[in-house]
Amino acid sequence: MSEIKRTAVASDGGITLGEAPPRVTEEAGVEKIPLRPESLELQLPNGKLITMGPPKTGTMLLLARLLGEISPERTDPILLSFLKALFYVRKIDGKDVPIPQDRVSVQALANELGDAGEDIVLSAYATYWPPQSEKSLPVIRKIN
Repeated sequence: MSEIKRTAVASDGGITLGEAPPRVTEEAGVEKIPLRPESLELQLPNGKLITMGPPKTGTMLLLARLLGEISPERTDPILLSFLKALFYVRKIDGKDVPIPQDRVSVQALANELGDAGEDIVLSAYATYWPPQSEKSLPVIRKIN
């Protein structure tokens, strides 16, 4: 897997590679994408259009099985993030992408994305769907 690069929201709503994200302003005509959108589209350098969004089904058990299959000796946090990011790829050029179920389908999806695509998908996942933190948990009330 190649080095993760910073991402920037492009004027067309896609995500492109860049040195640092630009300041997003409405005057520039760039739509600011909120955290945890239902879906978003990315244009890869190879021209492919990627639709990403949270999986429609639970994936924790599948993730645990894939981690054990790919890296049985230890849990690699980079591999964990990469697999979770791949689970968020819904479509490539309008064609539905099933959630990878085994090593072969993980590798096939990674190959279809290419190195730059992997970087962009991983960066988009980390940017728009970061892990929940204590501060972001929807606590209704404290019970004594």
